[in-house]
Amino acid sequence: MTRIVFLLTVLFSPSIVFATPPAGSTEALLENCKIHLNERLLKDALKINDNTEVALYLIASAKCNSTIVGVVDTLNFYEFLLAGLSSSNLVCTPTNATSKQFAEIFVRYAGAHPEKFHEPATELVLESLSDAFPCKK
Repeated sequence: MTRIVFLLTVLFSPSIVFATPPAGSTEALLENCKIHLNERLLKDALKINDNTEVALYLIASAKCNSTIVGVVDTLNFYEFLLAGLSSSNLVCTPTNATSKQFAEIFVRYAGAHPEKFHEPATELVLESLSDAFPCKK
């Protein structure tokens, strides 16, 4: 009986079973973007016909892309609204840059700053992009 109680406790205690970073954290976004950038994971899952792994790859890719593209789109809209009012842009992304390039920049930057994993992911995306694409003054 003691074994059953212990087993049930472990199975239904999310803090024990799932040691994933909190949603919205830099650590969680970094994890998802690393998966997204590793296309080999998707190819391997497709090769062995593992639909669960394919789904997990696609979910991680969507989380990475949606967060990073959301930050970039918000910055572009912000710059559009302030055009003419201020000459100090936060980020000057090239018009031909891709979401994959943005993800690579974020992964490299966040990987170099593990002390910032507790910060909101969107803040670190902004930092990484302004570091990579500073506006010329």
